[in-house]
Amino acid sequence: MSANEEVVEKTGFMQSKAGRMLMALVVIVVGATIPLVAANLATFQTIADNRLAVLQNGLVSVLDLDPGDLEVAVLFDEETPTTNRVITKTFPQDTGKDFSVWIAHDGNNNITGYAIRLTGGGFQGIIDIVVGLTPDTNQTTGMEVLESGETPGLGDEMKTDEFRDQFYGPDKIGGEGGFLTDPNVDFVKYRDPTADEANKFRAITGATYTSNAIRLFFNAALTQLRNLRDAGDLDL
Repeated sequence: MSANEEVVEKTGFMQSKAGRMLMALVVIVVGATIPLVAANLATFQTIADNRLAVLQNGLVSVLDLDPGDLEVAVLFDEETPTTNRVITKTFPQDTGKDFSVWIAHDGNNNITGYAIRLTGGGFQGIIDIVVGLTPDTNQTTGMEVLESGETPGLGDEMKTDEFRDQFYGPDKIGGEGGFLTDPNVDFVKYRDPTADEANKFRAITGATYTSNAIRLFFNAALTQLRNLRDAGDLDL
């Protein structure tokens, strides 16, 4: 047995140099972790409230509502009275990610529009968009970006008015409103859509991957929405 081993054996591991170093490391880790956990717990609700507010504002925009027609407290409540003008219906998916539909109505069981969420992985990060649709689901009524992890100056350009305005405006080639969604949504590159391309948007320059992701998410969500509607699952 070496001299060091004999000291450890006689005094105990925690009294040895190695023991003291380990204890110091534990104290440092615990001391650094507790404030981080406390900060996370303190801000968790604030972050959740902010995300809900962003979604609410997006829905107000794409469904052309008065801000007073939506209340954060009842936004996700399926028992919401019809006077609040929006009913949320959520459907579990095999992927484990729920599919939600927001149904706007006039309070007399007349549907005035739908909103769907386009969510998935883009080129650099998450893409989270809410899109409004007419009652027949054949035309867009607006688009708002809830979250984007795409490259600034490229895919992140989806946040600009120039790109978003393609989803709604009185001068769109699909007529007053946005572009058409029947047949399926598509895009063109490096130019504006022609009169025969009313179902297409102009892709973000230099960000084909992001534009393609938006197209795929959009068409998949449209298919789900229409299947649910045709099955009567979206009846008020």
